[in-house]
Amino acid sequence: MHKVIYEGKEYELSDEEMAALESATELIKRGKEADWRSIDISELTDIRTVDIDTGKPLLFRIMDYVNQVKNPYCFRVGDVKVRMSYADTDRTLTDNFIDMFFREHPEFRRHDPDKPGGTGGR
Repeated sequence: MHKVIYEGKEYELSDEEMAALESATELIKRGKEADWRSIDISELTDIRTVDIDTGKPLLFRIMDYVNQVKNPYCFRVGDVKVRMSYADTDRTLTDNFIDMFFREHPEFRRHDPDKPGGTGGR
């Protein structure tokens, strides 16, 4: 067994799980260094085929995702090439999407229970 600490939580990984973690780490490194413009779309994983067991702990879900998609920075959805970038932040994709929506649609107001009157926007 191999002990791994991820985000303050300790995991015990079997040899097979450790190999999957090492594979995911290498795929992330290679994906980050790759020039997405030079990647042929036929070489990319269609993200619609990726299946993640949401009952697993976060570390294992990340490993599964990366090992299935092969390049977390560039994949496809059908015939569309998708390039991703990641920020070192606690904000989620949902947080950013909601902010984008309210910036694009100022006629709507965000419900903010922490503000007097219960509404507010950013």
